[in-house]
Amino acid sequence: MENVFDGIFDDIKVPTQDAPPVDTPPADAAPVDGHVEQVAAPTEPTFDFETLNKTFGTEYKDVDSIKGVFEKASKYDDVYTQKETASRRVAELEAIEEKVNPLNFFSSPDAYLREQFLLKNPDLDPGVLKVVSGLTPTIIKDLSPLKALQAQLLVANPDIEGGEEGVAELVADKYGITVEELGDYASLERSVKNKINLDAKTARTELGKLFDGIDVPQKVDLTQARTEIRTAWESPLKELIKGIDKLSIAKDLDFIVTDDMKAGLFDDRLTRLSNGLVKPSEEVMQDIASDIRTRLLIENMDKVVEVISKTEGEKWKEHYRKEVHNTKPLNEQDRENVAELGFEDWISKY
Repeated sequence: MENVFDGIFDDIKVPTQDAPPVDTPPADAAPVDGHVEQVAAPTEPTFDFETLNKTFGTEYKDVDSIKGVFEKASKYDDVYTQKETASRRVAELEAIEEKVNPLNFFSSPDAYLREQFLLKNPDLDPGVLKVVSGLTPTIIKDLSPLKALQAQLLVANPDIEGGEEGVAELVADKYGITVEELGDYASLERSVKNKINLDAKTARTELGKLFDGIDVPQKVDLTQARTEIRTAWESPLKELIKGIDKLSIAKDLDFIVTDDMKAGLFDDRLTRLSNGLVKPSEEVMQDIASDIRTRLLIENMDKVVEVISKTEGEKWKEHYRKEVHNTKPLNEQDRENVAELGFEDWISKY
C-alpha cells in the first residue's frame, strides 16, 4: 500500500550548524545599492540621575550621594531582627507579669477569696460547705435579711435537722410568725421587720468573718518591684564584691584580685538579681560570693597559672639556696655547676 506521506519533506532542507542566522548578514556581504550598513559599537551604560530624581522626588547628584541608601538597606535586616527580638522580649515580660498576678486565674476578687477560704477549710461540714460555696464578701453584703439570718444559722449550727427548712422554722418561731408568713416578708408587721433587720445586720457581720485574714492580692508592678530589689541589694552587693580581694588557690598560696578584674561585676549581678526579683538573704549572698570567685578564677586563669609557676619556682630556688649555704649539702653535679657558672647564673636556669 502506497504511503501517502512519502516525499512530503523532500523539499525542506535542515540548516547546518555552520549556517549563519537568518537575520545576520555575512561579514563579507556585498553592499546593497552601493552602501554597506554600519553597526554602531555598544555604548557604556550611564546612570540617569535626572530621571531618578524626577521619578522618586529625590535630589541625588552623584554616585557617592546614593551609596548611603544602599548601605542603610543592607543593615535593614539586622535592625529588623533586633526589633523582633526586642518585641518578643517585651511580650515575654508581659506574660510573666500576668502570671505574677494571681487574680488573673479567677473571675473576680470575690471568687479568689471564696477559693482561698475553701482551701483553708478543707474539712467543712457538707451542710456548711453548701452554704459558704455560694458566699463571697460582696454577696454577703447584698443578702436579704432572711437569707442572711438563715445562712448564719446554718454555718453556726450545721447539725440543725431539716437543713434550710429546719432553719426557716426556727426563724419563724423566733419572731412569732408562721413559715408561710415568713415567706411573704413584705406583708410582715413593721415591728417584726425591724427585729429581723437588726438581727440580719449582726448575721452579715458574722458571715463576713469567714474571710478574715484572706487578703485580695494587689497586682504586682514589676518595674517598681525591680527598683525596690535593686535598692535593697546595692549596698550589701557592693560590700561583698569589695571584700573579694584574693582567691585561695592552695595552702599558703593566694591569688590577688585587683579592681580591674572585678570591673562590671557589680552592674551585672545587680541587674540579674533585680530582674529575677531575688530578695537579699545570707544564703543568696553565699551563692553569689562562690559564683563570683569561680568566675574570677576562670577569667584570670592565665594569671593564676603564672602566679603558681612563679611561686613554685621560688620555692625550688630556695631549696637550692639552702644547699649552697650548707643548710643542705649540694650534690656533686650541682656543686660543679655552681663553681663553673656562679650561683645566680646557675639558679636562673631553673
